[in-house]
Amino acid sequence: MPGEPPVHQAAATAPVAQRIEQQPSNLTVVGSSPTGGAKSRAQVGETDLVELVFDAPVIEWRGPAPYYFALVPEEECAAISEVAAMATYGWGVIPVEARIGRIAFETSLFPKDGGYLLPLKDAVRKPQGLAEGDQVSVEMTIRLRH
Repeated sequence: MPGEPPVHQAAATAPVAQRIEQQPSNLTVVGSSPTGGAKSRAQVGETDLVELVFDAPVIEWRGPAPYYFALVPEEECAAISEVAAMATYGWGVIPVEARIGRIAFETSLFPKDGGYLLPLKDAVRKPQGLAEGDQVSVEMTIRLRH
């Protein structure tokens, strides 16, 4: 996220570490040093954050109160699933910090049919003129709970 010092890639779990090595552009796991100093390469179990960057379509939920979501791609859903148990506060919902365009916001991913939906509040969507069918670039951070 903007304003944070640069961090190095690190691993929360072996499968995530493999994914980082294979595809460094879409998944970065970062952490704090064991001494609480500056951010550095983290060891397994010391990781605090999972950062993802991806493009996603905007979809509309046509329920009693229409709502918009970014549909998280399958590859990123697989990465999220690997750390979901360390991030969820219940019901499979995962709190995240996200940025779309110039707007940063906090929300929670909703699990849906084996994947995840990123809710797009009107305060995020309307100022940028986002509508159903648009493609958005998302920067997203998941904070892992210890």
